[in-house]
Amino acid sequence: LSETETAEVVIPEAAFAYRFLGQTLVIYHNPSRKDTFGEDKAEIAKFKLTAADGKEFEVEASELKGERARKVRNGEIKRIDIFFVPGT
Repeated sequence: LSETETAEVVIPEAAFAYRFLGQTLVIYHNPSRKDTFGEDKAEIAKFKLTAADGKEFEVEASELKGERARKVRNGEIKRIDIFFVPGT
């Protein structure tokens, strides 16, 4: 999506969505509804990246680095699903 295009997207319960860098849909999945800050926060368990060509990639990490981060910045990723788990 460009900054001027619109699309209807179903956002799951206990999730939050926004558009990143004007073109990438980002959805935070936080089924426990825990805070994402503080000592007892929910933590990122994995990312699911959907490329512009529809291919999906799962990354089990708490952040995106290197080539994957570059692809996000360059607009090659059209959707990022971020999955949180309760912290310890």
